[in-house]
This record gives sequence, C-alpha cells and structure tokens, in this order.
Amino acid sequence: MGGSGSKVDSGLQQYIRGEFDRVRDEESNRDYLVLSEVLRLKPPDDIAIDFRRIGNLFALDQDKDGRFTFDEMINFAQMCKQRQSEYKPHELQQMLQASFTLNLWQYVCAEEGEDNFLGWIGRLLYESQEVTHLENQPGQPFIKSDTVRDLYEIFNTKTTLGMDFQMIFDLMQQAGEDAGLMKVDSEEVEDYVPLVVCQQFARDFIRGFSNLMNEIGFSNMKDPE
Repeated sequence: MGGSGSKVDSGLQQYIRGEFDRVRDEESNRDYLVLSEVLRLKPPDDIAIDFRRIGNLFALDQDKDGRFTFDEMINFAQMCKQRQSEYKPHELQQMLQASFTLNLWQYVCAEEGEDNFLGWIGRLLYESQEVTHLENQPGQPFIKSDTVRDLYEIFNTKTTLGMDFQMIFDLMQQAGEDAGLMKVDSEEVEDYVPLVVCQQFARDFIRGFSNLMNEIGFSNMKDPE
C-alpha cells in the first residue's frame, strides 16, 4: 500500500520490527504473524490501535490470507500516519476504528462479501493454530479453545452479548453436538469446537453487525468509494 502522504520513519520501522520479532514464535520459520501473535502487539502511543477490534484487524490483513506480514504492518502504519493530520490526537484511535469498521461493512455488503468474510475468518483460525482432526470424528476439522477464545475477543463478544467465554464455548460445543459433529461428553473433544461452528458464529456476528449498520442509517453507503 503505497501512495503519497506521511511516510513511516526509520524509528517507527524499527519499533514495528521489534514488536514483530517479539511476538513471533521463535521456533517457527514463519516470516509472518498469526492471529494469536497480532493480539499481543503493542502499537506505539501515537497510533494506539486495538487489534482486538475486527475492523482494525481486517484492515491490517490487506490480502486477507489470515497472515500478517511485516510489510503489511508497515503499510498499515503508513495509512494511519497519513490520517493523523485529519484528526485531533485524542480522536485518532476512535476515528480510525470507525473508518476501518465502515470499510469492513462495505466489504461484507459487496457481492459474495459475506462468504468471503467467512473464508477469511476460517483462514485466520487455521493459520493461528492448525486445525485438528480427531480419531473419532474423521473428516471434521476442529479448533482448539485457545483459538476460539481469540475469536471471542475480536468479536467483542463480552460487550455485545454479555456472555463470558466459557458460556460461549459451551454453547458452541452444544451446537456442534446438535449438528451431529461431536459428542460433548467425550474427553477427546472437551477442548475443541468444530471449525464449521466457529464460522457459523462468525456468520451470525456479521449479519447482526450488518443489520445494526442498516438500522442506524448506513444503508445508502454500501458501495465503497
């Protein structure tokens, strides 16, 4: 993501590199971060972006492959720096988050946008922790609770639904059993949720989000600029 405007200076580049290396699994040979690592990033004080907000995370992953590269982090920082002059310092975080949230909504409203969003969520989860195939559930990919918790965090579920993580996890496991995908009383699956249930959770979230955006008057802004 190039273009004119504020550039990322060498000091900020070094800070981003330091954070990138700090959170990346040292034992991996990856040249990118995954969801669980991105959620541990500490943005600089003057670009205090919260990556536990889905719109910000969506903007950071520019090619929507579920991986977060150093170049994407630099490009994201440049985009934020370009907008600094548009807002007062105390407004920057809120206004950037609002802008990225609107961009996400416009993406979802486009043709096949919902399915593309769900595909992205699947890639986020898969990259963050490889899916597991259990002996008694052949052909059915499962996601471990640590990654399910990350999904809970980025959807701001505590605030939107008023439910703690364990309650949501139990409901997701029950949904898996109701769909014939697992047996909740089996020790083998006690720490897992079917991937398809996670994606359905994401589908319900994004539909509720879209309905809310329509209700508050954004229905005439569905086409990105």
